[in-house]
Amino acid sequence: MTTTETLAQGVQALRDGRATEAARLLAEACADPDFATAPEVRDLYARACSLQAQALLLAGQPSKARKPLRVALDLLEALHDEEGLRKVRELEREVGEAMAEDFAAMARRREQIALSRRSLSEVLAELPAHAPRAEAMVKWSLGALADGRADQAIDAATRAVAEAASRGDVKHQVLAHIALASAEPERASAHLEAARSCADGADDFNLVGAVARAAEQAGVQLPIPDPLSDPA
Repeated sequence: MTTTETLAQGVQALRDGRATEAARLLAEACADPDFATAPEVRDLYARACSLQAQALLLAGQPSKARKPLRVALDLLEALHDEEGLRKVRELEREVGEAMAEDFAAMARRREQIALSRRSLSEVLAELPAHAPRAEAMVKWSLGALADGRADQAIDAATRAVAEAASRGDVKHQVLAHIALASAEPERASAHLEAARSCADGADDFNLVGAVARAAEQAGVQLPIPDPLSDPA
């Protein structure tokens, strides 16, 4: 396959939402030394690099997007392409934000793991009287899962579902179901349907969005609710 064909396939994959495949194909095209050094297609090469960075961002690999972004910026600066620079700098900002989110998630994961290495009963006993116990259970469950202790994660998340339901705490009921979907991937569909049912009942856009993101990450296609059905 020629570089032109590879590039075209990469662009199509990106349009179709196949970000990981797009990143691979665009990286392959951009690795062609003839394409990279041909003076007559410097603008096209800059575009290809920026698309590779965009694909990497969408594929959840923002740190890998920095190198092609830098190449694109250098070329566009040399070409005095102000509009191209504006677009790529906006993409650079999005990559920076995604990296910051990744670092924050890593910090949260470390905190959750440290929490889960303590006894859950001890953690719950230290909570203030009116603190949401289900929240602590969900965090403990996520930490146990990240630490490779799936059985303990399932137990804590199951307890969190019951605790949240008993207190009308819809947010943590939804998050506990999502945690169960991660801990029991073979039952992810059932857990995520339960999570969406709770979120839909609460009419909370943020919770509905959290369930949708979890379903996408798990590769679960949730059934589309019938808007004409009787919610009762």
